[in-house]
Amino acid sequence: MGIFVYPNQTQDTFYITVPTVQKEVVIELYSNISQLISVKTYPVFYGKVQLSLENKPTGLYIVKVLLDEPVTIKIIKQ
Repeated sequence: MGIFVYPNQTQDTFYITVPTVQKEVVIELYSNISQLISVKTYPVFYGKVQLSLENKPTGLYIVKVLLDEPVTIKIIKQ
């Protein structure tokens, strides 16, 4: 099982599936110019993490999931 983001394009809430048995995972959120917006520990429920881009402008965002090997994903906010 890999890491998937859905829905990708989002208007607010999106989900990341994480192939881990950990109960929480650290996720970094960056702007399209690689400016760090947030670093937060998110709970993992049933193999997925819920994030929100509420109150963020439309555009491209970069999400870095800090697992044993960090995974970087691009997400688009409409």
